Amino acid sequence: MNSDPVVSFKNVGKHFDGNWVFRGLSLDLPSSQVVAIVGESGSGKTTLLQLINGILRANEGSVEVMGDPVPETGLERFRRGIGYAVQGGGLFPHLTVYRNVTLLAQLEKWEQEKSQDRYSELLEMVGLDPELRGRYPYQLSGGQQHRVSLCRALMLRPKILLLDEPFSAIDPMSRGEIHRQFTELRQQEKVSAFLVTHDLREAVALGQYLVVMASGNVVQHGTTQNIIENPEKDYVARLLETYL
Repeated sequence: MNSDPVVSFKNVGKHFDGNWVFRGLSLDLPSSQVVAIVGESGSGKTTLLQLINGILRANEGSVEVMGDPVPETGLERFRRGIGYAVQGGGLFPHLTVYRNVTLLAQLEKWEQEKSQDRYSELLEMVGLDPELRGRYPYQLSGGQQHRVSLCRALMLRPKILLLDEPFSAIDPMSRGEIHRQFTELRQQEKVSAFLVTHDLREAVALGQYLVVMASGNVVQHGTTQNIIENPEKDYVARLLETYL
């Protein structure tokens, strides 16, 4: 396993209209794992995630991805190397399953055969019926929409995958199966994943590394096992006691 951090926040500050979400944040996050960023609403976890792919820009400090600062220009090209899946799936309602999944490959001018092969490979990995190809998002179940969203995020074989509450709207009966498929898919794709969730159980189930946030502060970060066994703050201990 590569010991170099895949993402580094260096004295980062971010505010909206003068209201600081966080300031002076420094954090190195490991590669080749699922890093689960967990915290209550408003803790800053989604802001942290969106600084990685340049959707948001830091007002202070710097963010480095795979050793290089997030670029000032050429963001579209940069973002195509980072998969992104959001709550609700974020699928384009006017596009079929096939076109949703292969859209970025089309923009990258992949050959049709290459796109088709990758599409079929991904659908098989997540257990989706090939007959869904021509359906639109409204014709899919919630679980199917999320599987399609994962396929789209991984279409270009990114090194990094960002997930913002991707499983929160899925019913509990389906969530366990999707968690299992996600774990297998990430291992096969060898991607570094960053998962934002408010669900500590989900964070522990999926993440090998945890970042616990509260009110814009990183309260504790480290391997999941270490945080469970050695909570450093009362806040973390209370979370573990309440939700695990």
